[in-house]
Amino acid sequence: MTDILKFLNISMIDYNTKFGKRCALVVFCFSAFVLTSPQNMLSPALTTISDELGFNNIDRDYYIGGCMSLGFSVLPLPLTMLTGFFADTYNRHFLLSFTLLSGGISIISFGLTTSYPLLLFNRIVSGTCLGAFIPISFSMVGDIFESKDRNTVSTIISASLGGGALFGQLLVGYSLAYYGWRLPFAFVGFLCIVLSLIFFVLLYEPKRGCKEESLQDTFEKGELITFP
Repeated sequence: MTDILKFLNISMIDYNTKFGKRCALVVFCFSAFVLTSPQNMLSPALTTISDELGFNNIDRDYYIGGCMSLGFSVLPLPLTMLTGFFADTYNRHFLLSFTLLSGGISIISFGLTTSYPLLLFNRIVSGTCLGAFIPISFSMVGDIFESKDRNTVSTIISASLGGGALFGQLLVGYSLAYYGWRLPFAFVGFLCIVLSLIFFVLLYEPKRGCKEESLQDTFEKGELITFP
């Protein structure tokens, strides 16, 4: 990967500089913003999707309004609970890149699917990717920024999550009458895939605990730190 970046005259973000940290934060914020966008994208299009699937009003409220929300927020919980273990065990940079890529594919697939079971499946995958992104990203951010900056950084990323949910709803609400409900999902999914590539290419896995003041002497001595 390093040789390819040198050939393309592209350098990875340097976490040790203020500018590099700001660039990393921008990538995290945009990733959170885009990955959260599908959360409320169904709300303006409930009736339209229901008509395409041949549902009546009761089925619309139950299968799309209820089950889809359940599939996005609740059903992914068992898998997202494992992300804390994954974040402590595996490469977080790779996990987040894969999460963004999987989320983008599921969002595009949701906009292309005409079968309700597949719609629900893609919705569950999107929710799982979002649920996995949040704890892993905060874990990685903790090793990029010093402790005095983490509250501010966490607040900015959290605001990006809320902004993404609002953006998705506004996007579908505006484009529904002109382009239908499927195109916004394709657009957001494409952005998510692009961000996964940017995340994978420009960012890298920081040393665990390298920004903890109590561990600085250990890092300066070059001693190996292991986490059980």
